[in-house]
Amino acid sequence: MDIIGTINMAGHAATARDIRRFVGQRLMAADLGLDAETLGDIELCVDELVANAVAHTFSGCGGRVTTLIEIGCGVVRISVVDDGAAQTKPHVRTELLGEGGRGLRLVEELSSRWGTDGRPDGRGEVWVEFRVPAALHRS
Repeated sequence: MDIIGTINMAGHAATARDIRRFVGQRLMAADLGLDAETLGDIELCVDELVANAVAHTFSGCGGRVTTLIEIGCGVVRISVVDDGAAQTKPHVRTELLGEGGRGLRLVEELSSRWGTDGRPDGRGEVWVEFRVPAALHRS
């Protein structure tokens, strides 16, 4: 996979908006032929993952959020790395009417797949992938 962008920002309220904008700009510059709906889905998922990092980890307590954009093998992959110490591993909640927890359900529905990876340094990583045929020629 080719890295087409990375950004590291302080974890505060505007971080999700700023990273969402950065990801959208980098994907458009990559000329993948994304339609507005697909780009909107990707941006919404990025917004949710970054907002979760700020709300539920040390990233929102004076820490930072790093986002990596990769393309290749027909996939766009966005990884969001937080500063760790989340109380629980990110997951889709089963209770439909529960308070909160709807964001990851959207991520699950809109993306091809998503998941989490623990890192040896204690930081958390949540990633999301979208199938994008124009990314096939990238390795």
